[in-house]
Amino acid sequence: MSLRLAVLVHLTATRAPETMWGSNEAGRIARQLLSNHEFGSTFHDYSGLTAWLAPGYPCIVAAVFLVFGIETRMSAVALMLLNAIFSSLTALVACRLGTLVFNRATGLAAGWAWAISPMAALLPFLIWDTCLSTLVLAWAILNWVSARSAKDWVRSGLVCGLGGLINPALLAPLPFLLAFSWWRDRNLKICAYVLLACGMLLLPWSVRNTVVFHRVIPIRSNFWAEVYFGNVSFSLHPLGNSMEYQHRGEVAFVDTLKQSVVTHIRSNPARFVGETLDRALLFWIVPSSWMALTIPLATGTLCGLRLAIRNTGNRSLPLLLPLLTYPLIYFISYVYSRYRHPIEPLMYIFTAYAACEGIATLRKSRVTT
Repeated sequence: MSLRLAVLVHLTATRAPETMWGSNEAGRIARQLLSNHEFGSTFHDYSGLTAWLAPGYPCIVAAVFLVFGIETRMSAVALMLLNAIFSSLTALVACRLGTLVFNRATGLAAGWAWAISPMAALLPFLIWDTCLSTLVLAWAILNWVSARSAKDWVRSGLVCGLGGLINPALLAPLPFLLAFSWWRDRNLKICAYVLLACGMLLLPWSVRNTVVFHRVIPIRSNFWAEVYFGNVSFSLHPLGNSMEYQHRGEVAFVDTLKQSVVTHIRSNPARFVGETLDRALLFWIVPSSWMALTIPLATGTLCGLRLAIRNTGNRSLPLLLPLLTYPLIYFISYVYSRYRHPIEPLMYIFTAYAACEGIATLRKSRVTT
């Protein structure tokens, strides 16, 4: 926490956090929630209702606005402090998760590595759901690993549902985790508990979207728009000056971009596959300015995965499945380093496991010699 606070003090002293509000989608929605009691006004010159974002983080921003003022410097600082708390708590969850799946040394190494990570220390300055999403995903996997009773599985489902209301991409591992749990325990009740608890949280927002937009939108509406931006062009992005989103409305805008990007992919399948593979590689090593850290982290993750599969069998699968499934949506759209952040605690755990196993092997070789 001390490192994150020090970084925030430096960044807020050299930059003006309140200037972020101009293009902050969560902030615009939060302002609309307080001023007109509507979940809308996502972008400039648009006052309609929206499902462009999941409701979780904009509601948190609205609560902060209620206390510290709408789009003020104090609200920006308060949200950054919340991010720092979320990020610091993630270190504790990573420590516990590494200990449960592997051993205490791995847990401690992963927790400390996360605590002093420069990238993790910088992310709280970004007023977005990234730090909270990271904490919730790690917490969800911890619940999954430690669940034993029906109450535990219900709690796991509730945490998954909470994750979905913050960032729907966090739900990507859920079907595979359910399949793994059924395969391991042959108990359909586990799946029922998780799905019912998760669905109980997601259903009201999905019903709201269906009523408002007259079509089924489970959580967010912008999937096809993001695929378009990543594969065709960002020129029509609502943050820009095209005004296509503002003139057409959200649903018609996304429908138009869906038709365009589907046509583009069908006309250029080889290009789409090539760009997807490029994004898949880029996902693990961005940002380019931090490759001295990201490449060793990716390499350590691979080494840890190999050792974990060999030494622990399926016990490490709940950590592996999010690494395989969560990134897929970004492979077919576009990549920023913050998109990888929610699964980085798992990468730190696997890297810590590889390091601890390597140190243990070296010690044994020294003893034998």
